[in-house]
Amino acid sequence: MFYSIKELVEQADLDFQGNVADLMISTEFELTGREREEVLLLMERNLEVMKASVELGLSEKKSRSGLTGGDAAKLDHYIKKGKTLSDFTVLSAARNAIAVNEHNAKMGLVCATPTAGSAGCLPAVLTAAIQKLGLTHEQQLDFLFAAGAFGLVIANNAYSERMAGKWVRKVLRQLTSEPVLAPDTELCDDYAQMERVLREIRDAIRNVLESTTVLNDCGEQRGIFQERLTTLTEQCSFYHSAVEYIAVGRHIKVIDSLFSHLEISHYVYHAAEKLEVMMCIFNLLPDLMEQRMGKFFDIVTSAEEHYWKTDTFRRAFIRLLDFYISELYDEVANTTDVKRPDFRNVFKALAIQLLLADPARDADLYDAQLSYGRLYRMAACFSTGSPDYLLRRSVLSLSDAMAISAASCFSWDQVNQLSLIASRLSEQVTEEDLPDYNKNYLTDRIRLTADLSGISVAPLRCESKQAVLPPAVMLWDRLQFFTEKKLNWPNAALKSLPEAHRLWNELERDLESRHSTIEQLRQVRRKERPERGDEVRIAPYAIDPENPNRLLCRIDDDYYEGEGLLPGGNLAPYNVKYLNGINPFRGPNGEQLCVIALIEGITPDGRYIFSTKNMLQEDLKEIAKFGEQLNCLVVSHANGGWVGFAENGLGVSFENAGEFNQRLCDNWGEDSGKVPGRPLIGKVVRVTLLGAAGLGLVPVEIVDIVDHVHLDQVSAVANWARHFGEGPDEQEAPTEEEEVFVANSLFTAEQLDELMLVLNHVAMSEENLLRRFHYVSAVRLLAKLTDREQLIAFYDKWRELLGMLNFYAVNHRIDEAYAEQIQQYRADSSKADGHLLEDLDVLYVLSRIGHADEENGLLDCTHQGASQLVRELAAMVMAANLLSRDSFSQTHKDILERIDELLHITREGQEKKSIGREGIKTEFKTSLVFPPNNGMKPDIEKQTHNVLRTLSAFFNTQGGTLYLGVNDHGIPVGLHNDLAYYKFSNIGNKDPYDEYERYIRIAVRDAFGPDHTSDDIFQIECREMEGKKVFEVKVLHPHVELTRWEGKVFERQGSENVLLEGELLADFEKRRSKRLYEQENERRALAHAEDVETVEPEDESAASTSSPEPSIPVAEPKAASATDALAEAPTFRIATDTLRNNALTDDEEAYIVPVRFLTFFEDNTAQLTSDYYGMQAGELLTLAIHENEQKAWLILGYADGSLVRIPLRNLLDKTDYQELKRAANQPLVFATIAQESDALFTLTADTRGGYAMRLDSVNRLPQGTSLQSGGECLIKDGFERIVNWEVLPEQILPSIKNLERRKSSLDSAEDGVGSSFVCNESNRYYTALRNLSLDPARNILAGH
Repeated sequence: MFYSIKELVEQADLDFQGNVADLMISTEFELTGREREEVLLLMERNLEVMKASVELGLSEKKSRSGLTGGDAAKLDHYIKKGKTLSDFTVLSAARNAIAVNEHNAKMGLVCATPTAGSAGCLPAVLTAAIQKLGLTHEQQLDFLFAAGAFGLVIANNAYSERMAGKWVRKVLRQLTSEPVLAPDTELCDDYAQMERVLREIRDAIRNVLESTTVLNDCGEQRGIFQERLTTLTEQCSFYHSAVEYIAVGRHIKVIDSLFSHLEISHYVYHAAEKLEVMMCIFNLLPDLMEQRMGKFFDIVTSAEEHYWKTDTFRRAFIRLLDFYISELYDEVANTTDVKRPDFRNVFKALAIQLLLADPARDADLYDAQLSYGRLYRMAACFSTGSPDYLLRRSVLSLSDAMAISAASCFSWDQVNQLSLIASRLSEQVTEEDLPDYNKNYLTDRIRLTADLSGISVAPLRCESKQAVLPPAVMLWDRLQFFTEKKLNWPNAALKSLPEAHRLWNELERDLESRHSTIEQLRQVRRKERPERGDEVRIAPYAIDPENPNRLLCRIDDDYYEGEGLLPGGNLAPYNVKYLNGINPFRGPNGEQLCVIALIEGITPDGRYIFSTKNMLQEDLKEIAKFGEQLNCLVVSHANGGWVGFAENGLGVSFENAGEFNQRLCDNWGEDSGKVPGRPLIGKVVRVTLLGAAGLGLVPVEIVDIVDHVHLDQVSAVANWARHFGEGPDEQEAPTEEEEVFVANSLFTAEQLDELMLVLNHVAMSEENLLRRFHYVSAVRLLAKLTDREQLIAFYDKWRELLGMLNFYAVNHRIDEAYAEQIQQYRADSSKADGHLLEDLDVLYVLSRIGHADEENGLLDCTHQGASQLVRELAAMVMAANLLSRDSFSQTHKDILERIDELLHITREGQEKKSIGREGIKTEFKTSLVFPPNNGMKPDIEKQTHNVLRTLSAFFNTQGGTLYLGVNDHGIPVGLHNDLAYYKFSNIGNKDPYDEYERYIRIAVRDAFGPDHTSDDIFQIECREMEGKKVFEVKVLHPHVELTRWEGKVFERQGSENVLLEGELLADFEKRRSKRLYEQENERRALAHAEDVETVEPEDESAASTSSPEPSIPVAEPKAASATDALAEAPTFRIATDTLRNNALTDDEEAYIVPVRFLTFFEDNTAQLTSDYYGMQAGELLTLAIHENEQKAWLILGYADGSLVRIPLRNLLDKTDYQELKRAANQPLVFATIAQESDALFTLTADTRGGYAMRLDSVNRLPQGTSLQSGGECLIKDGFERIVNWEVLPEQILPSIKNLERRKSSLDSAEDGVGSSFVCNESNRYYTALRNLSLDPARNILAGH
């Protein structure tokens, strides 16, 4: 390394014959490991970009803001005229420097040397030297290497304290990247050395911060460096404390004390610092972290969520959880064993982190897309999840294709129910409305893209892309590889694993041979935080609730990111004092508009202060025309000048405003205006533009004062925004070079690793051996193309194991050489091998076929430590070995076929098709007689219990089909063994299949009741599949009642039956009620739609005619959809009384939580429900039944005046959604609930238009027992129609009865109509009822 020009020259003379370029190439190799050829290639590209940026920068095109551009072209015109004072070389260098800087400002591609701000200097000198000295191509490259060497000298001498800071960070990483201590280590020299190093680092950084001028020399970067160095100092202090605690053996007590405080009070003083120290201890002692994090999870999840959502804990917890996840994730990434404690803890940590995190405020602490991608992928490992759906969701999360909220999927009290979380994640919305997304990962050879069309890998700058994988090999999520030349994929590769292996190797060679010349594509530029003085594209999206005169903004830019504020005073050259609740950056239809803004400053909390003053003015100047007339508003008078704005938003200065102001003063007096002596302020005037050149306000001349025209500042700014603003999706299409730098379209390295793990998971779940090999080869190729050496080794081993399994599939044995390799792999295996451990055990078991003398190893594989597949295979192989002497026996062949079934091996002539996979509505069982893991011993009672448990889950969830005679892989195996069982064989002349069905039906009826075996919900069918007899036991839809098996409730989650208790059961009942409600609503809507579709001709006689006229086709009426039916409300409603509280939802006034809801439908039915989710199709009325009304009466009134009261207790024992028939002889027009002590007010009308009223005690009304009970009319005298019914509660009856002259006429009208009643204010009864907020004369028959 060299620190002066003298050292540089001496080193070049000594080692490279004075060639500085060769010295720099050698230095690059030492620093980066790049070979000479690669370094030259990179510099070639730098040279190419520099020259191109000069040429492209000479255009007259302006930057997006209009502030820069065109100056290089002006200087070029000046030089070409030949009349210059300076030398051509000097001027051309200046021109070229300006050209590069303007090209950079226009978002063009430049070579940033040393920074983008001065990027034009080096290209300017170089291009001038080329013209002046005629440099060859090699000399031009040497020029750049020499310039780089000079830059390195400067960098090596720049701020030695900062260099020390880099060294400090490197030392810290070394100290904390490897476990250097054991939990029981005593105080020793290692501790003393660590303490000394950390103390020296901390003191050195504090010295830089407090005792040097480094921060002052940083200029505008001061804040950034100050924050980074401060953070580094704090980290040193935390690690120093951690080492001290460990050295004296107090680290356990420190952690226990912290946990104790969190558990007791949910509070810790200086929580962030103490949690940081705990993280440092865990980093130094990772084994301790694994031991203690379980306790941490228990403490956090046992408390309510809001305790940890404060800034004090939230951010510290997110950092701790992110640290924990990153430490353990590699160990669990390649496993699907959801019973592993570390797997479950990582999954739980992700769930907690995502519930606590606020994406807007905590983006600097974690990668939300990565965390959601991991959560979805790990959820796919649970049997309660839907793997394909969850893996697809993982890809969408990693691709930024959807916004997710953990709280919408699961709640805080469910974070310990991991299977439930997996099930909830599977229930989320479909992908019908996905945005058009595109995300990439780039190397110097390939581009990986994830978009709506799937995942693809193609070479960079590929002129013609040819798809490699044929349709027969199309992989999950349409994974496809492209090459420039077409690779032939012979039919043999579709059937032969070795041939497929050859083709994948050929594809790898083709893609690896293509090296891009664009090094920038490797050094992908991420979105950065801009600095003061930068111009960025912003989206002002809302008015700040803390200050109504400023706008909240986010940066919507290809290169920068961040949030900030746009004050009203920064909107335009004229101060916009009040926004008046209006966001001027919205289009006519409310769409967001984006504009260019200048960053004026940065707040202490890191938010930017934006200004659009100059942009607005420059944009509007470009379209302003000399002599144009506009309406303007005079805003202020300051410093001797009058300022205002035009209707289009342009800021103006009035040249002759004083003259017009004086006229107003002369005509109306000095104080006639809003501002004393300034009556012109606030006036709209007609002006003529005098010019638009130069900076600042545009001068105008007032022509006249205009009345009856309104202008305001916000509208003026809005006019500018609508003319010059762009929608978020309306940016100019970037060039290919620009496109690769769009940061939000690029996968991070960790996100790409997770995407590969998703494909890895798909490969693991693929049952077909050849397709599994294709997946593994595809992921291996991705690892190869993205330089992931460890992953390449992993996938190489996996492919080798698949090759061994393929050898067995072809030869029915494992080759001895393979057997030795398998033994070696098993000996060298570790947890990092993940699922390959099971593959190794499987291959080991297969290698023991025919080795009857080596049973010990097989016996070990039958123990509990092995997987179920390995245990079952080992038992099969041991049985086969016992029969090895009789290898031609049918039993021996059956065992080998069973091994093939377990491994999904299909031999020629034995192809068997799977009927699918188990899921939320599908379950496979090989037998009704032989339980699994029972050594093929019959136990029909135990297996019947297993079957009934599954059926109870089907009845409770969505229904489903249980297949008997189908194995776990969906392959029909028949019921031969079941039918040989004595219950189905010793039956005389009876059909065994009939007896089998009868046994199932009786078992279901005895377990759940006869209403569970009726044909409308339960069916059993015997079918033949793949030549095997199979029984389908179908639950057509969920039962209206909750189905319990042995007193327990099971829910179907994925392919698992999950026992529900406590809060989980209550939550399930609520969700189930809602789902049944929606299904019933949809059923009614569809039924209504079918009714609408049926149209009868009005005049059938018109259908026949003697005239032989040609028939004219008549369009059939369009069938109404379910949605249309819901939207089409009935033409009438059932009335209810006014005074009773019938609030149905909690957003209604005086809402009281009902115990049940009673809904009446227009098809003369009703139903009870526990929840109300809104208006249903055909609904006429819903009554809320409250707790104090359970012993009250349901009052029903019909159109003919008949009434009936029904005890509510007779209805409340009905189940939710059970259809209840009601009397249909007369239209039901009134329904309510009343207590026995209440009274019913009746108002009738006669043929002469007169009214009569009566009161009847509820206990006198005719009584019925059910909704089908008919009513009786109490009024015997003639009346034309019922006008109104109202229930008057007992407590208000005295106020009515005290008005009576003859009390009996109202209290008991006997058989008469009642007392005459006049509907006006003079009637005392009418007035009394009106005072009770009743309308006595409301017409309840309206619409009937």
